Amino acid sequence: MPVPSSPNCPQSLHTTLAPSPIYFNILARILKGYPRTAERKLLFRGFSEGFRIPYSCPAVSRGANNLRSAIEAPGVVQEKLEKERQLGRVTGPFTQPPLPNFIVSPLGIVPKKEQGKYRLIHHLSFPKGSSVNDYLEEGTCSVCYASFDEAIDLVCAAGKGALMAKADIESAFRLLPVHPSSFHLLGMQWAGQYFYDKCMPMGCAVSCSLFETFACFLEWALRESTPPRSSLHYLDDFLFIGRAGSGDCRATLSAFEHLSQSLGVPLAPGKTQGPTACLTFLGIEIDSMEGMCRLPEGKKSIHRPATSMPRHHHSALTFLLTSHTMRLLPLVVPLRSREEERSGPLKKADTLPTILPVSTNGTFSKK
Repeated sequence: MPVPSSPNCPQSLHTTLAPSPIYFNILARILKGYPRTAERKLLFRGFSEGFRIPYSCPAVSRGANNLRSAIEAPGVVQEKLEKERQLGRVTGPFTQPPLPNFIVSPLGIVPKKEQGKYRLIHHLSFPKGSSVNDYLEEGTCSVCYASFDEAIDLVCAAGKGALMAKADIESAFRLLPVHPSSFHLLGMQWAGQYFYDKCMPMGCAVSCSLFETFACFLEWALRESTPPRSSLHYLDDFLFIGRAGSGDCRATLSAFEHLSQSLGVPLAPGKTQGPTACLTFLGIEIDSMEGMCRLPEGKKSIHRPATSMPRHHHSALTFLLTSHTMRLLPLVVPLRSREEERSGPLKKADTLPTILPVSTNGTFSKK
């Protein structure tokens, strides 16, 4: 079917994949040895043809109003859209819907942990009950992540003073190009003009599952290229662990940096840390010398009064704090291996001198 487009807009624009930093030839060569057949095929096709969004309902064109957070910060939205457009990850603007059955979902912004920084969100869960996310094929969005307990087990196994390092993949979901047949599902409207996404957005429910498939492949490739060492990942966060006094942790980190560079996987500048005996991973500080987990100092002071920010920003921040709270609750105890746990309860002398309880407003305080 011919694709209607704006004047002077070549039709090929709507069938071209977004540019990707991934070196496909090298990726394809390494993928040949990947033992997970289904995942190997998914990654090969995804990076060569684009990743398909498993939408199971006949698409019908519709519009949507943007979220209040976007309307109140037009400069932020415009800057984010222009950056994505310049990178080739968003296409537009168009004066009319550029594709048949074009679905527009709301834009919004949420604050990042860095002061004055925001993240652009594409709200593909709106409207409730008939959104793009509501009609994704059942089971395609399920993800099984590594747990924080697994990280603790590795640290305990490495012993007191274990060295840890971490690296973070930059703009993780945006590394995944979308198949042209799914472009019409990712429409957006801003300042009276239309755009659409050409890379997997954070707001799409299947993005986590697709990227986790890629991250698992990266961890496998790392282990294949180095002697047996300790590493794990949680989505785009990679953790490396080695015994104190050994070069294992640094060697594994270096191997991952080399692998990432070889494949074209960008690592977030300034977020690679270690080796060190005290490291924050998934928002929790792990101290292998003291043998305990605790809330980082920065998290203790992140809360601001509700009156100092718009309500929709405060709600988003409260949600993030609550998420960290729920992760922290079972961890404010000394690090103990599974063997020690089976040996019986903690002795009184082994308990922590302070515990960070949760207050009713989602923040933390010391007793």
